Amino acid sequence: MISKTKFNNEIGKIYGKYKILEDTGKRTKDRAIIYKVQCIKCGWINEDGKTLYEIKKTNPNSICNHKINPYTRIGQIHGKYKLLNVLGNDGNGHWIYKVQCLKCGYIEEKGMTFNDITRYGENSRCQHNFWKSKNLMTIYYHMYQRCYDINEKYYDIYGGRGIKICDEWLNKPWKFQEWAYNNGYQEGLTIDRKDNNSDYCPENCMWTDKSTNSKFKRSTNYISVNGILDSASGWEKRLNLRNGCILNYLNKYGYITTAEYIANIICKQNNLINVITIIDETTFDNKIRS
Repeated sequence: MISKTKFNNEIGKIYGKYKILEDTGKRTKDRAIIYKVQCIKCGWINEDGKTLYEIKKTNPNSICNHKINPYTRIGQIHGKYKLLNVLGNDGNGHWIYKVQCLKCGYIEEKGMTFNDITRYGENSRCQHNFWKSKNLMTIYYHMYQRCYDINEKYYDIYGGRGIKICDEWLNKPWKFQEWAYNNGYQEGLTIDRKDNNSDYCPENCMWTDKSTNSKFKRSTNYISVNGILDSASGWEKRLNLRNGCILNYLNKYGYITTAEYIANIICKQNNLINVITIIDETTFDNKIRS
């Protein structure tokens, strides 16, 4: 057997209904190269191989008579598509497969022939619209801009602080959509991070309404007293104080004095004396909007 050539510009080319896969290392009596080929109509691979002359004379429209079990292809990846199921035969010898685009997650319910599937390379452009909700799509792209677009208004407090989108969501946006619908997403909800210093990922994200989400903005003033964390307006509601009372006190006297002021009100309202007050001084600086 002759050793295979290191480089052959015929590898990967398609002639007729065959795609040249590799040089088998075999030669005919006339020293013609014998290539291992694959039928692009059904996927059958000819291990024995064919010469370039035999390959080129094949009619691309000829009926495919290769005996292959189409169900053995389920789960295989060809180009940018993953084969999910066999839908049937088109009557011309072509099996129809239900496929999923691995670039965007779109599922082609009507199916594609193996010939059509193999026409698209792994890096071919994707034009599928896989988003089920325009609002969810907007949430994703705003999330992306905050983390990666240096011209975005809030980039400094997201991407500028090292906040990222996890690899799965970043490289496969449809995975974000799957997570959203499996974790309570409804129209009108917004995405929120549990730990505002960590990335956007399944373990760190949840869905909240806008009023709840607004509590975690950078501009919100947080005060932690005895393990209870709330905004200035939140404390006003808890203590039945007039609107702006705590915020004005905070602006005038600062965080620690305001926290002590809140603690004293709690004591008076509950007829408590000499209660130990625990104030978390780091909360005010660390709570950053999602």
